[in-house]
Amino acid sequence: MNIFQYFKEARITIKGNALRSFLSILGIVIGIFAVIVMLAIGKGAEKQLMDQLGELAKNQIQIYQGWNDGAKPTRFNLDLVNYLEQVFPELEGKVSYQSYGSSELKSTTSSSSSQGGRYTSMENNWMQYYGVPISWFENNDRELSHGSFFIEQQYDRSDAVVIINQDLYERLFEGKNPIGEKIELNKKLFAVVGVVKNLPRESGYEWKNYEAWIPYPTMAAKFPQNAELSSLTIYLPAMEDNKHRQDRISYVMLKYYNIYSLEEASFEVDSFSKYIDEMKEQQKMMNYLLLAIGSISLLVGGIGVMNIMLVSVTERTKEIWIRKAVGALKRDIILQFLIEAIVITLIGGILAIILSYWAEFLINRYGEAMNLHALITPDTVGLALIITSLTGILFGILPARRAARMQVIDALRYE
Repeated sequence: MNIFQYFKEARITIKGNALRSFLSILGIVIGIFAVIVMLAIGKGAEKQLMDQLGELAKNQIQIYQGWNDGAKPTRFNLDLVNYLEQVFPELEGKVSYQSYGSSELKSTTSSSSSQGGRYTSMENNWMQYYGVPISWFENNDRELSHGSFFIEQQYDRSDAVVIINQDLYERLFEGKNPIGEKIELNKKLFAVVGVVKNLPRESGYEWKNYEAWIPYPTMAAKFPQNAELSSLTIYLPAMEDNKHRQDRISYVMLKYYNIYSLEEASFEVDSFSKYIDEMKEQQKMMNYLLLAIGSISLLVGGIGVMNIMLVSVTERTKEIWIRKAVGALKRDIILQFLIEAIVITLIGGILAIILSYWAEFLINRYGEAMNLHALITPDTVGLALIITSLTGILFGILPARRAARMQVIDALRYE
């Protein structure tokens, strides 16, 4: 008998015992549904945690000036950045930095320019501006709503160009095309070339941040008093060993500053990776706990399938005897009942997956008040199908083996 014939017989048997099969499938649906929903809630909590951590969740290293009594103060500049990229060429463009300045919020528009070039000053409002490298926006996953990012020529020429954030755009140019308009930073004019979207704010956070970015060479040329770098951030590939890279960078930094040990240094090389790993581990344990809770329902459903299959074996004693009498092997009998159990669980698993997506929608729509989120990923669906198949095999193998071991004399005694 080929494999398709087994599935055909399973369909006939399930259809012939509709109520009993429905109850078996219902138990599997409840069990798999519970597993998927619990995993989805765990994944939703994990995604929410990573979203809240934002930049900290990236695999990155921070180098900042520390406090060490008696140590010689260190200064961060472009020479240090170039040195690090020379020693570690694979990090070229991944060493990010910024210098900082603040300015009263001023702008000029087309209408004010037609009136003798007067500037519109908004009193008691201040903005922050930063000198950044060309890779800063890519490293920080910033996206544009208008215009473009900086280009190499603007860095080479130290052009007076600026990229502003969405809050600043809405304050100064809402409803207009801001590209080419001018804003004033500490009495120097800069042309707007782009607008970056705001990062997601926490719920209920309404404070406006007025921020702008200019090429670092422009910052050094026009505002030399603000050219010093306060810190460096090194972005690593997601799977790179953060601790090993920290050790290597620390050694190179000591060599650069001609210092013999970290105890004598006035800088720190650190990252949030160990804290992130701890939180991920805690979340993983929570996911396991949720999976265990959901698996209890699946266990009950699986036991129900096994009981139904044992009853089916007993009721079909005559059929088993006839098949053995005409030459059916033990493996044929095992496959017949095993495939029947697998078909029942697969039907239940598919229905459970469909219901789970519906539950995901309801949880995300109405669970916000309880800070409850759900996320069904392809991995979760794949795991659910694997668990479903294993359930059919594990809880179907005992009835199948019992049917295969049945002797003809047992069948005659039953009749």
